[in-house]
Amino acid sequence: MKLRIVVALVAAALVAGGVSILPKLFADEPEKKPADFTLKTVDGKTMKLADYRGKVVLVDVWATWCPPCRREIPEIINLQKEVTKDKLDVVILGISVDRDKSALPGFIKANKINYPILLAESKALDALGEVEYIPTKFLIDRKGVVRETMVGGATKEELKKKLQVYLKEKVETKDEKK
Repeated sequence: MKLRIVVALVAAALVAGGVSILPKLFADEPEKKPADFTLKTVDGKTMKLADYRGKVVLVDVWATWCPPCRREIPEIINLQKEVTKDKLDVVILGISVDRDKSALPGFIKANKINYPILLAESKALDALGEVEYIPTKFLIDRKGVVRETMVGGATKEELKKKLQVYLKEKVETKDEKK
């Protein structure tokens, strides 16, 4: 009989405790702010992430001296070809963390990289999120919010599958919010 009372009291405590945390479990997450940065390309042009709002953006943080990065580059090149051919609303940007920038133009040409390569600055990387290892990829939705971080190499198919998730999301226009 005492065991039943103890079990009933524990169950009641769990239910009471659960009720108090339910609102927290179902509360909306605070809306994340869009990421933004302005960086120079290898050829000196300026690019702003905000210019690509309305598109899904894949940002790849990499370096020429990084073996996994080098192995992944052909996958991203092929993804860029497919995105262009299929006219998908996707932008692919590479951010090089190489300290010696002089080797980049030759590396880009030799590897036939077909997407913009930007020169890293710590403020830009901070705006995206933590980059502890490379390659690190950030998937940014149409609102400019970083939705996913991928550390390590990925195939074209893995990346395309991830991009498709965010391509399917509808973006509210100002008129629809009214």
